[in-house]
Amino acid sequence: MVWFLNLALRNVFRNTRRSLLTAATVFFGTAVLTIGLSWITGVLGGVIDNIAANAGEIRVVTPEFEAREQLMPLHLNIVDSAPVVEAIEAEGMRAWPLIRTGATATVGEEIGEVFCQVVGAPTDWMVTALELDTKLADGRFIEAELGETVIGTALAEDLGAVVGDELVLLGQTQDGSISPVKADIVGIVDTGNIVGNRQAFLSIEQMRWMADMDGGAVEIMVQSDADVGDARLTAESLRTVPGLEGLTVQAWNERDPYGAIYDINKAILYVLAGAIVFITALGVLNTMMMSVLERTGEIGVLRAMGMKTGTVVSMFVLEAWCIGTLGSLLGVLVGSGPAWLLETNGIELGADVASKVTMPVNTTFYGDLSIEIVGLSFVLGMAIAVLGAFIPSLRATAIEPVDAMRSRR
Repeated sequence: MVWFLNLALRNVFRNTRRSLLTAATVFFGTAVLTIGLSWITGVLGGVIDNIAANAGEIRVVTPEFEAREQLMPLHLNIVDSAPVVEAIEAEGMRAWPLIRTGATATVGEEIGEVFCQVVGAPTDWMVTALELDTKLADGRFIEAELGETVIGTALAEDLGAVVGDELVLLGQTQDGSISPVKADIVGIVDTGNIVGNRQAFLSIEQMRWMADMDGGAVEIMVQSDADVGDARLTAESLRTVPGLEGLTVQAWNERDPYGAIYDINKAILYVLAGAIVFITALGVLNTMMMSVLERTGEIGVLRAMGMKTGTVVSMFVLEAWCIGTLGSLLGVLVGSGPAWLLETNGIELGADVASKVTMPVNTTFYGDLSIEIVGLSFVLGMAIAVLGAFIPSLRATAIEPVDAMRSRR
């Protein structure tokens, strides 16, 4: 076996230019795979994570609210949310009551013309699910149950508001009566998506006061330790929990339009990843096939000397494996650099483009470099190189030795 490996290595260095060209093709293809796969995985994964965080990995609502959600029917709420939260937390999950509603906003005493969505929730949800305490563009996070708010950067810009201003929100109670609420703007947050940046965040107690919903909640947000992609399975198990009878339990990807977005995202990931692999494979396969086919005459000589077909094919495959390993190793090392930069710095979507997005997607797209992607790129690069040598060498060995030696290749 050692002599066989020495023979393959000697063939690698016998024609240095050809070997370097082949290795360079494998290197380039593997680097592109590493960058492309990490970028696609990061962008689409970020979309899914952001939607799941804002919409709730799983939520619990009344069936009546779910049927008329587009109308924001505050009166179709969970009247007493505490027992529901306790039942969910008894299953080892985290749960928070939430109220969302529309309101006009202004800074000062006049009635505002700026419409926004107001989100009332425990500050623990804002920290755990949205991480708002780490996304402050100015000021501080909410510390008091009443009288304080943080608002998104886009809403602050529309209002001309700064930290320290008094925000007046004109919303409504659950029975439809006009209900104003005042709160000091203690912080301005950049949530990372245009939807969150147009929201105002209040404590759940202040929101209940505005909606006249003592102890109630429109939604119960649930977070588990499972992957967000497995939210449907988690929701299915939660539907059997005592205390949730008569309520609707929904995973984020069971709700429109999020479910369709999740399925489309997976399809896009597979299509784009497949396209990158296919294009890369074409380049590597073409180089490897040309490298082997031009040596048909050499294969004929080896066959005439008595070397068996399997041995000849194995020799060329081993040679390709050596070249593919070197090219793939350098490719993932070099490709990991740009992939890491994309993961660290991302690419800004742009204010003009972001303003046209109505879904809670990131305004900055980041890559996601992982050991799985590096390993997959390395294995694919090496496998493509081996496959590129195996097919033409098998074809060449099928030619009679005399005809092979007469070949110009």
